[in-house]
Amino acid sequence: MSRVIFALLLLFLAINNCQANEKDQVFITINKLFSAISKHDPKSMRETATNAFLLLEHGEVWSMDDLVKVASPSEYVRSNYFHIINIDIKGDIAVASYWNKANFNNMQNRRCYLA
Repeated sequence: MSRVIFALLLLFLAINNCQANEKDQVFITINKLFSAISKHDPKSMRETATNAFLLLEHGEVWSMDDLVKVASPSEYVRSNYFHIINIDIKGDIAVASYWNKANFNNMQNRRCYLA
């Protein structure tokens, strides 16, 4: 009986570890997207997602084309900070909820915050 419980425990830990690795990969992808936004690199932005990409931004639904249009070059340097609320993975689809804060600094060290 203890061997069965031990085997089930190992299976449970293996499944949780696999899900954690998938969630880590989703966050890495989100981080790559925001890094590409910060660099104003539309090609890299598009490489982070499929054509089915959707972003909910202030109650609006944006496609990657919409996001690329608003991510224009600027004199400010953008730094991103995240708090992951939830990542849900079903097959090859991931839905991530997160809070993002962006700091914008220009060459004169003036700061602007966008949350």
